[in-house]
Amino acid sequence: MPGEPIPTIFIRYLTDQAQFYSMTGEWIHRFSAFGGSFVIPRMFSPQELDPILPYLPSQEVDSKSLDRLQAISQDVPRDLAGALIEKLRGFQRACAEVHRQHLGRLVRMHSLVAYQSQTREMMLPEIASIVLQKPDPEELTEVMLWTTHAVLSRDMGFKRLNGMNHHIAPLWRVNSLHQMQKFEQVRNWVREYQEGVISQATALNDHGSPIDWQKYLMDVNPIPRFIQKTRRLIQDSRKHRSVVASSNIGPSRHKIAPKSLEHDAIVRETTLTKFNDMEKGIIGFLKSWCLTVEIQAGGDTWSLGPILLRAIGTYDGHELDARTAYLFLMEIGVCAPWDDRMCYDTNMHIPTSQDQKTKYLFDWAARRVTAIEHGSQPLQDSLASLRKDWANMAVYAIDSADAREIDDGISIEKVEGDESMFWVHVHIANPSAFVQPGDAVERYAARMISTVYTAETVYPMIDPRLSQAHFSLANNRPVLTVSIKLTLDGEIIERNLTPGWIHNLQRFTPTQVSQALGNDIDPPQAPSYVLKVGRSTGDTFNAADSTSLSSTAISDLRRLQQLGHARRIKRQGSTKSKINHLQGSLLVPDPHVYIQRGGLGPSYSPLHGRRFTGDPAISWEVKELSLDDQLTGVQHSLVSDMMMLACEAVGDWCSERNIPALYRGTEWNTTQPMLVEAYRAKFNAAVSVEHKFLYLRALSRSEGTATHKSMPVPHRLLGVPAYIQMTSPLRRYTDMLVHWQLQAALLHEASHGRDSLIGSRDDSYLPFSRARLDTLLPNISAHDRDVRRLSSRSKIHWILQLLSRAFYFKEAELPSTVDVFVLHDLSSTTKRNALGIVKQLNGYRTEVVHNDVAHREGGVKLGDWWQCRIQEVDTYQQHVLCLPIRLLKRDVPP
Repeated sequence: MPGEPIPTIFIRYLTDQAQFYSMTGEWIHRFSAFGGSFVIPRMFSPQELDPILPYLPSQEVDSKSLDRLQAISQDVPRDLAGALIEKLRGFQRACAEVHRQHLGRLVRMHSLVAYQSQTREMMLPEIASIVLQKPDPEELTEVMLWTTHAVLSRDMGFKRLNGMNHHIAPLWRVNSLHQMQKFEQVRNWVREYQEGVISQATALNDHGSPIDWQKYLMDVNPIPRFIQKTRRLIQDSRKHRSVVASSNIGPSRHKIAPKSLEHDAIVRETTLTKFNDMEKGIIGFLKSWCLTVEIQAGGDTWSLGPILLRAIGTYDGHELDARTAYLFLMEIGVCAPWDDRMCYDTNMHIPTSQDQKTKYLFDWAARRVTAIEHGSQPLQDSLASLRKDWANMAVYAIDSADAREIDDGISIEKVEGDESMFWVHVHIANPSAFVQPGDAVERYAARMISTVYTAETVYPMIDPRLSQAHFSLANNRPVLTVSIKLTLDGEIIERNLTPGWIHNLQRFTPTQVSQALGNDIDPPQAPSYVLKVGRSTGDTFNAADSTSLSSTAISDLRRLQQLGHARRIKRQGSTKSKINHLQGSLLVPDPHVYIQRGGLGPSYSPLHGRRFTGDPAISWEVKELSLDDQLTGVQHSLVSDMMMLACEAVGDWCSERNIPALYRGTEWNTTQPMLVEAYRAKFNAAVSVEHKFLYLRALSRSEGTATHKSMPVPHRLLGVPAYIQMTSPLRRYTDMLVHWQLQAALLHEASHGRDSLIGSRDDSYLPFSRARLDTLLPNISAHDRDVRRLSSRSKIHWILQLLSRAFYFKEAELPSTVDVFVLHDLSSTTKRNALGIVKQLNGYRTEVVHNDVAHREGGVKLGDWWQCRIQEVDTYQQHVLCLPIRLLKRDVPP
């Protein structure tokens, strides 16, 4: 099959690099073992691979050899490598036979599975079952799945989802037939326009005069009018905003006084023109190319974008690529100049992503919440008969003053007759008792997976009308309480789960609690200042619910802190590592973004050409990075200790009953334990702070991969045999899912006897069987990673927006030079430049250019300190480039 990917064998990890052996008899190193989108586990046994290991590299290779096939040693006996190669070739021959047998249906694959007007999402086995006419999934072989995957990868009607996690959850988006027809229409328009432009220079009419093809095309083809209309919009945009070298739009030349508009907005949107349906189709294609990426790269379809940009004629000196297409959408006002393009990614399943299924579920859930508000579909409490009244027990909720939803609170009770033991209660919001699987609210939550936090706004998983009015912790609200009987030295004696009601919630901020308990024990921090662009009134929040701490509250919280600390020490005693793995984590502060009161998300609109006057106000607390502070580690908080205690207790409670749930843990391959021991030894032997920091980061990366399982899996970093995250059901769908399992078990034991499920293998009473959970977990895990990536990228996006406006437009003062510590040199990255962190900017990441100054010093090396000057801020590629001026310090790690 032409264009088919070459099968390779994953051999092993070598520190941060993964080693592969290909069907061509060559080896290759990559940074990710799962960069490929299709994986067949256990196709080769370790015994089959052992004989060729001596002929392959036994350590990492430099950047020049990364991602390049390399010839294996000629000394390797032919029979050793031959057996592996022949097995791969046999697999490929089998795939070719499946392709030959089903060629007719594989060619028509998209028409066989696509809906007429709606996109759909399908797993690879589901597609293969239809196309290969195998209704029983058990009939599908790895050969059939690979063959189907290979054809899908080349079909423009499909888009691979789940990114780097696709090998875990091979999910595909199937574009609708109508959508592909629209893309085909745009392709025809562009081709017709091209032919007209060519004919304009060569064709003559019956009178021997040149034919005015532009006039002719105006009547039958929307491209000429679209070009004229968008040129006018671009000209208007450039009167108000500059375009910087990195294909980004600068700030508005006209500002808005913060209190001059309704709702204290600092941005004004003006509609300049409307687009007709054909023009919307062209914009939709460009959006699919550079924003939502709804069609796969490759093929002649992707050549249409550059042709359109060239015809518009306003981007001389720019690469005519997706970056410039995004610049075009901002200049014509379809997107706002500050929009984070990742918020349009249909993988994210947030309302701004333009994903049809997400929008449908969002609207359905909104109608359901409206019906609840009006009383036509009242909420029903499935745990009403089991709820305990916690009466006047004080429940302490510790959260920021601006928190709209409170997931959890804590309380403490003395054990009568024993002053060395206490009951610790973690009270958790209980929406799962009122929202059941299949409900519209649940369906939307399952789509979202979690509330998504970006710097400029929040995309809630549960409609705030429901979560804030009924489920967020407050007086007279339902809870699910995890109770743990603890000794003063952190030994767990007993654990219980109890549905209940609380009536005495006391809210405090972390700062209030820290000051009241005398917890200002952090080492002295470097002075900080606020880097800020733009003006704002600033959002204000009502903190009236926060109260001062009584002497009783201080006493209770101090005891809870003591118990949480004791339990953490007890857990750490069961791990081999005494190193705090929060150390070495570069926790860059979040920027604060203000657009209008309540926030404002991305504003894509294909309906209008718009002008945006004014810009978001962005502020960022900045201080100098200290590697010493990073080695000191992150201080544990009372709240995190209590939440980990609850999650550990629930993990044990479910494990005793063999309840399938979402157990979190760590797993590693066979080479990782050796890496961990090697890095631990180097960390302990290191003398300089730079070496210790580098080895600590390497150690943290080698400690195993986070994983979700439906059965208990050890969490090596925490030192517990079972751990289930379940303390944030208002914000995480996985926590809601666990709550449904827990409440089913509680109801079952209520009717069959307390602890009657201990040791049971029955899961028929549960809403989610182990088999169903195992089916759901890959997608849940993959999307959970996507959501975390979105939040992380949002932080980067707004920091770069701030730095771009400061660097190019002098809206704020940046240091004239910066000190950069090198984390990855050219031998350990596939990028063209070394990677480092900027001391004067919170340790923010940067790329260090290898210039003549660096060349004279032998290059940019791991562990170097360089004095640099900022050269470029690229908001699209999301990087800052720094130019070396002077080597400050070099101490190469041994």
